[in-house]
Amino acid sequence: QKWLTGHPKGAAAAWMLNGVLQILSTSVIPGNRNADNVAPELRKFTNIVYVNKSMECPTIHAALLKSFGFGQAGGEVLVVHPDFLFATLSTAEFDAYAEKRATREQRTYRYWHETLTGKRPFVNVKTEPPYQEKDQRRVYLDPTARAKFDPKKNTWVFVAPVDMSDMQVPTSGVPLTPAVAKPIAKPSRFDQTVKVPAAIKLEVTMREVAEGLRRPTDKGIGVDIEPVSTFDSTNAEFISRNFTEDEIAYCQSMASDKQARFAGRWAAKEAVVKAISACAPDSRPLWRGSAAAMWGIEILHSASGAPSVRLGGHA
Repeated sequence: QKWLTGHPKGAAAAWMLNGVLQILSTSVIPGNRNADNVAPELRKFTNIVYVNKSMECPTIHAALLKSFGFGQAGGEVLVVHPDFLFATLSTAEFDAYAEKRATREQRTYRYWHETLTGKRPFVNVKTEPPYQEKDQRRVYLDPTARAKFDPKKNTWVFVAPVDMSDMQVPTSGVPLTPAVAKPIAKPSRFDQTVKVPAAIKLEVTMREVAEGLRRPTDKGIGVDIEPVSTFDSTNAEFISRNFTEDEIAYCQSMASDKQARFAGRWAAKEAVVKAISACAPDSRPLWRGSAAAMWGIEILHSASGAPSVRLGGHA
């Protein structure tokens, strides 16, 4: 808990998961020493208890872990007591698991004692990333990139990088000629053994193409994808909060295409947020955050029919 651990740079969820595993193992719920001012609005929920002292329970079947980080990087994990998993296994499956677990326990025991006797450090501090500098772009942008354990280095590394030099795209304004545009080879950088949602593949491809078309004077690039089928264009409050009158009038001018028009403009607004947030990292915040209304970013049609952006308000 944060009252005890402080605020880590990035390992909060890992600490929380470790605490959840200890709770399931010991059936003890640790109290929050700072829980001395529970909001009155929460007191009506009689099935929720906010403890400020540790409480021992007969057994705990499951725990819910929630973590919310910067950049809207949130997560929620349901951890179920292993007894429920073991109950589904056959005797042979359970025995095979128990054998593997015993092997891991022996390795852990040996590792722990070697740290106590000074034969090895308890924590191996890394001085370099698990990939070469030329592979950094692939590791961050390719959702299928996977690390493998290297027994010689005794660590996890990214291996067999894909050569991305054959994925060149022309710079903006340069004609599409064989001299500057190379066809993308059939083997995809997406490993077909890993199931990757089509939306992620498309977004990664669009981001790479956008980077290739980027000119020296361009300061920020934003890419966003919004599924038309799941976009709720019937929510009047949401539409009025995030779209201007001109945008609403245009999107509603063709009933059969209304949902696609709203979804397209919403994706464009999100892309603009990403672009302007990245163009001046040292200046004041250019956007008020995820709770801000999007009417300040207006997506219009230019004379050629291409979309144009008009910023207003804080943006």
